[in-house]
Amino acid sequence: MENISRELLTGERALFNSNDLHVTECVFDKGESPLKESSNIEVDEC
Repeated sequence: MENISRELLTGERALFNSNDLHVTECVFDKGESPLKESSNIEVDEC
């Protein structure tokens, strides 16, 4: 599982079609559907 930590994620579908991610302490800024079509995603403190 890939880790993404303390990132500013912006734009349309920032993590579109991503798989096997652990997202920690990130900010999802402007944009729609940041996790559309993604699977097996863990999100903590975002």
